[in-house]
Amino acid sequence: MAFMELDTAHVQGKKIISRIYHPIGLKSDVSETVQANKALQHRALHCYYNRNFDEADDLFCRLIQQNTGFEDYYRYMLQQVAAKQNSTTVKPGEISLGRRFR
Repeated sequence: MAFMELDTAHVQGKKIISRIYHPIGLKSDVSETVQANKALQHRALHCYYNRNFDEADDLFCRLIQQNTGFEDYYRYMLQQVAAKQNSTTVKPGEISLGRRFR
């Protein structure tokens, strides 16, 4: 199976942060286009996790424009990016609300 990472989850009171994945199909059935989008989305998440919010914003916007079927998720991630850009104290796995593409 091939999976696409979505985000991280942090349970309050625990020190472990878990990554959340979505199955996208059998590895042998995943098209080159889907693999390219998965790589772009992985890069966007990497920027997001490393607080490079401007590049993460650009990449999630590009993914929305490509009509991958995950537009609602990418809009959610843009909200997360916007909220963290405006926040001075953000912890990994924190959930917050933002601005763009509502």
